[in-house]
Amino acid sequence: MICRPFPKLPQSFLKKYGNPILKIRSFGTSKQDLDVDFPESRPVMITEVIRACTVTGNSDKLDSEFFWDMSLGKRIECLFNIATEENSNEVPFELRCGNPNCEKPMDVTITSYEIAKMQSNIDQIEITLPIGNSTDNYFFRLPTGSDQRKWMKESASSSDGEIEKAIIKSLWVQKPGQELPLDELSIHKIGEELKSHDPLVDFKLTTFCPYCNFEFCPKLNLEKLLINQLSDIKDNLISHVHQLARVYHWREDWIVKIPKARRQEYLSLIQRAAYA
Repeated sequence: MICRPFPKLPQSFLKKYGNPILKIRSFGTSKQDLDVDFPESRPVMITEVIRACTVTGNSDKLDSEFFWDMSLGKRIECLFNIATEENSNEVPFELRCGNPNCEKPMDVTITSYEIAKMQSNIDQIEITLPIGNSTDNYFFRLPTGSDQRKWMKESASSSDGEIEKAIIKSLWVQKPGQELPLDELSIHKIGEELKSHDPLVDFKLTTFCPYCNFEFCPKLNLEKLLINQLSDIKDNLISHVHQLARVYHWREDWIVKIPKARRQEYLSLIQRAAYA
């Protein structure tokens, strides 16, 4: 099994959990990946997938709260690394041209290097907000998986405006005697600053169509796209297990451990034999 370095995390975060030595593996390289239930609640599923694909120095599994407490952007960066194949740092996606006169399907590829470059290793940001005729500096932490889990529970009984204010207040690192302005202008500025410091959550990709050369910048739900990618990996792995077990009578765990490229060679032999 090939592992790669775990995405960089803030030192303060790592220290909180005892400075663990971590690596990450590709999804579809362990039998336990076949047990992932993709229709499950998305935040829960993401936490379990990242936890399952994280390799520690002493082989012990980290407590799930470690992964819940990671920022949403870092969780997406982990998903991206997990979705890459063992000997690759790329994930392909299919888009449709943004030119209304073209709209042809097209393939784009994003690398883990590009994703890591977009991410910061900070856990707090400073925002200057107007207070009457003056200004004051406010600190906010980046939202985490734990925040997402909490907000999902609360959203059922609150309006959109109430949820937005509650989210901002929960991320505010309050200083003694400081009051947080929650007027429309301040809420907008806080939201935009949070997005700019966690760009994988509000992901935009600048690309161009290979057919008409039209440049466009679609907004993508990267988290959802990566989950779909992992679901496809699982489906393909189950198909491989079925075909190889049927012909060679190998055990499920043996087949999963075979590198994908080698499995493809066996599957090609099976297909050629079927048409011989």
